Amino acid sequence: MGLRNDIEHGGYRKKLLPADAISEQLERFVSEFERAQPSEVAPPKPGAVWFVSRHPGAVEWARRQGIQVDRLVDHLEIDQVQESDVVIGTLPVHLAAAVSARGARFLNLSLDLPPDERGKELSTDDLERFGARLEEYRLERIGEHRPASI
Repeated sequence: MGLRNDIEHGGYRKKLLPADAISEQLERFVSEFERAQPSEVAPPKPGAVWFVSRHPGAVEWARRQGIQVDRLVDHLEIDQVQESDVVIGTLPVHLAAAVSARGARFLNLSLDLPPDERGKELSTDDLERFGARLEEYRLERIGEHRPASI
């Protein structure tokens, strides 16, 4: 993770690895990758791809990434999500957990957003500038707690 951050965010990080150390780590990773055995994990089942967003910049970002969206919605009705579906967006944690509970995949649209940019409508270029990416999560609701029981 540190190597990835040095490469991706090198111009913004205060403590970087020296170039020769980055080169050595990359060579080691490539060597390990070449020796790795193919995964026997089955590919995901085909299903609908949902993109959940009310932000035009995010919708355009997905289009620029070549993401084929079957259902573009600004609000997710969880009872419509099927086991083989993929749900992309920035969801409240309880909805993301509900997606996982239904057996669907959840890909969070993640950003490295500085505090002074929060609460603003972001353009597609802004999303790219702030490192927009999809990160897959599997969440599980464990229980409900009343404030007095914490």
